Amino acid sequence: AVAEIRTVRESREIVWGGRRFRVDLDRADFGYAVAEVELQVACESEVEQATTDIHALAAAYGIVGGDVPSKLFEFLRLKSPAHFQILIDCGVFRKK
Repeated sequence: AVAEIRTVRESREIVWGGRRFRVDLDRADFGYAVAEVELQVACESEVEQATTDIHALAAAYGIVGGDVPSKLFEFLRLKSPAHFQILIDCGVFRKK
């Protein structure tokens, strides 16, 4: 195995602005944490507004968005820099 990562997930439903969001909080055993915010829509025409609402909820709760590294990426970057660099050099990972 390249890595053994144990993760604890907490899931919550938050009603905010009249909409029901699902928030998953993952905490890995090496100190990395990530939040995922979801909002279901009935049709594709609602996606743009849902995205705006997700960003607003995240900002209200102090959740920083953007291109978030995966748990494996962060684990290797922090715990096995030589292996991480090989994966960067081979194009498996892009340095963020």
